[in-house]
Amino acid sequence: MSAGSAGPGDLSARRANVACLCDVGYVTLPCGYTIDADGDGINMYYGAADTSVALATGSIKQILNWLDRNSSPA
Repeated sequence: MSAGSAGPGDLSARRANVACLCDVGYVTLPCGYTIDADGDGINMYYGAADTSVALATGSIKQILNWLDRNSSPA
């Protein structure tokens, strides 16, 4: 996950006027990810309010399996 022209996994975010609408003005909300050495674990970082960054972890294999089971054909 990346924003704007940032490369994959970058923790940078695109700056936009919408950042001025937060409780704390002119905040950059980051998003990015890292892949564990085993190639399956994923750590997803995302802006979680005006002053925090959250971390979600998971298994790429389990995420893809869930998507296969729960997605409808296009």
